[in-house]
Amino acid sequence: MERMSTASPDRSKDPIYSLPRHDHVIISRLRTGHSKLRHDMYSRLKVGDSSGCPCEAPRQDASHIRLDCALLRETADRM
Repeated sequence: MERMSTASPDRSKDPIYSLPRHDHVIISRLRTGHSKLRHDMYSRLKVGDSSGCPCEAPRQDASHIRLDCALLRETADRM
């Protein structure tokens, strides 16, 4: 059985480490698929009716929210 590395991540390579902890946690959850978006909740835990977005897209995931969601386009454009 292979052992996992206990070395700390190289903080100089990822700008996420310069963010406040709250923002760091949100980004980490989005990266790992552990967010509260419908796709993550439904595909992992079967919470909710589907993984679809209220804008009628088949998946409400981070990519959809940031790039495609018509309901959140104005908010995403400000980011």
